Amino acid sequence: LIKRFVEYFGNKYNSFLISNKHIKNLKAKQYKMRFGLPILGHMNSAYRYIFSPFSIFEIRKIIDRKKTDIIQCHYVCPHGVIGALTKRHPLAIHVMGSDVLVGPNKSKLIKFLTKYALKSADLITVAGQNCFNAIKEMGINTNKVFILDYGVDTNKFKKKSKNKNIIKKLNIKEDVVISVRALEPLYDLKTLIKAIPIVIKELPETKFLIGNTGSQLNVLKKLVKKLGIESNVIFIGHIEHEKLCDYYNISDVYVSTSKSDGGISISTLEAMASELPVISTDVGDVRKWITNNKNGIIFNVGDSENLAIYILKILKNKKIKKILGKRARQVIIQKADFKKQMKQMEKLYKKILGDRL
Repeated sequence: LIKRFVEYFGNKYNSFLISNKHIKNLKAKQYKMRFGLPILGHMNSAYRYIFSPFSIFEIRKIIDRKKTDIIQCHYVCPHGVIGALTKRHPLAIHVMGSDVLVGPNKSKLIKFLTKYALKSADLITVAGQNCFNAIKEMGINTNKVFILDYGVDTNKFKKKSKNKNIIKKLNIKEDVVISVRALEPLYDLKTLIKAIPIVIKELPETKFLIGNTGSQLNVLKKLVKKLGIESNVIFIGHIEHEKLCDYYNISDVYVSTSKSDGGISISTLEAMASELPVISTDVGDVRKWITNNKNGIIFNVGDSENLAIYILKILKNKKIKKILGKRARQVIIQKADFKKQMKQMEKLYKKILGDRL
């Protein structure tokens, strides 16, 4: 998402990225910062660097040298906090979901920093209504908060011929179910894994591709072994965004088992754009995008038995699979085309910048 933001506006304006990570193939100037202080090394690295005055000073120098018109931060804490601490404006913050739905509940410090960043912002864009409501409950002025749906590059994510090299590499012979949510407790991959024995009892050749990485990788692998389904599950690790559509196109069903989402996940929208039937938990703004049994299927969080039933329903009926996929793509074209969303973002920028943009 950040890469697309930077590159879209980089084609029209002078955009650059400041981050603690280098993004491959980014078509814009990047500044990689070393955030944090050694004395705070015991802290979670995601929050450590907000306490470094050196990083704030260095970022402020870059902003001033580049004569920056607007600062865009993605994720509230710590990135939005860093933006707020630079004391430079206009400041825009894009809320991703867990940064207001989960993070503030972890500690009083994170809650304080989150509120500080949001109050400092001149513009806040959120992924869904649930994020908007959470910000409102914090006492933030909602006149500066706007819902901006995640956009999808519908020219990139679409139905196309299957990548034979991936099929051969993964030894795929029959149906494929894919999930690419992070391997973290919030995304509840255990529910998907518990559904697998029920599915393969009727369709034993079905493969389940579990993408992404996370802290629960070993826990999930142990569960797979315990259930005796090693031959049906492939942990494929991180998938580069450029290759993600190829994996969607060799798959028959996409599953999201998340316990919470800020709006709806970008991967779910990308799967829908690729005409891949989606089965998702009933969280966030999922019902804004998916009409149950019309362009996807919705199930309750943690309900592995019904998830298995719905997977079998799609795999056993190619007509249903095709209809769900085609209808899903139409929704994305109408409501979530990336360029349309970025044009809306540009209007919001102009609103706070006036004639400077």
